[in-house]
Amino acid sequence: MGAWEFIGKRLKSVLHLVGAKNELHFIGRRAAASPATGVFDRHLSNQKNIIRLATEAKIDEIENEKSGVSLVKYKLPIE
Repeated sequence: MGAWEFIGKRLKSVLHLVGAKNELHFIGRRAAASPATGVFDRHLSNQKNIIRLATEAKIDEIENEKSGVSLVKYKLPIE
């Protein structure tokens, strides 16, 4: 279980109680058996994409990645 699975529902409950109008969205790695990619360049590309999503992306792109970021579709040289 990742941190988001553990705390996401709790945070949403608190926001609902205080009357917040904004919704929380998950931006992070897709669930996997390993906590690391195993390849440093892939890890850096993944991190850059997560930061880009968190700081620059429009809401529809974030919603498309709601299950987590996967680098398979980004065609890294190792794949």
